[in-house]
Amino acid sequence: MVSWLISLLPVLLIHHLTEAALYPGILDLDWLCMEEGVYARNIPWDCKAYAVCSRGRAYSFRCPHSMNYNAILSTCEFDNNYGTNDCLQNPFNYLDILCLYNPQAKIASAASCAQYFDCAQASSTPEYSKYVMECPYPDLFSTKTGKCASFRNVKCETRKDAKAPCDYVQYQQMCSDSKNCKQCSRRHPSCVSKPNGFHQVPSSYSYFMFCLKERTLLIKKCPQNKVFSKTRVGCV
Repeated sequence: MVSWLISLLPVLLIHHLTEAALYPGILDLDWLCMEEGVYARNIPWDCKAYAVCSRGRAYSFRCPHSMNYNAILSTCEFDNNYGTNDCLQNPFNYLDILCLYNPQAKIASAASCAQYFDCAQASSTPEYSKYVMECPYPDLFSTKTGKCASFRNVKCETRKDAKAPCDYVQYQQMCSDSKNCKQCSRRHPSCVSKPNGFHQVPSSYSYFMFCLKERTLLIKKCPQNKVFSKTRVGCV
């Protein structure tokens, strides 16, 4: 295993530097490489990733699609064969040390494709835990750019997709009177499972919404004395 890594290290290094140039969010993971020598090891919060350690430097890589890294066998294997690694697809338990070495990093959250961990935000708020941030609806966090981006351009892959307004914490908090507050989905209607186009807001004849890829992009009220017609797809 070691001889194989030594022979391929120049190629791996070029690949790693190319990745770093395309994605400036590559993390400093040298603190994972405390042992001497050249070896591969898991990245404990990312089941699809691994690091090649050489002289105290960590070069991070990802397994091909539908594969995870097996730390025992030191190889990538298909998801259905996976199960011999203690990896948890969540960096939360490692955030303090991750942010110590990467104070400006933004790291994707597995809990929601709309959320991410921002190492520059070390204080908590009533809505969010320490480091946790959320993109404005309906944007999602892009692992390619390390920023919030249009849902049209982001692939969530293994992250939990966020489609409805109430999939976002920001909409769950938008009620000044918590005692008399209606259920979030009643205050902020969802387009999940609806085709693209205009639809009547559930339980309301005068309001309609516009849906695109199961996102609620617009909510409007019909003019006075008019209601939304499902058959005519407009106010009548």
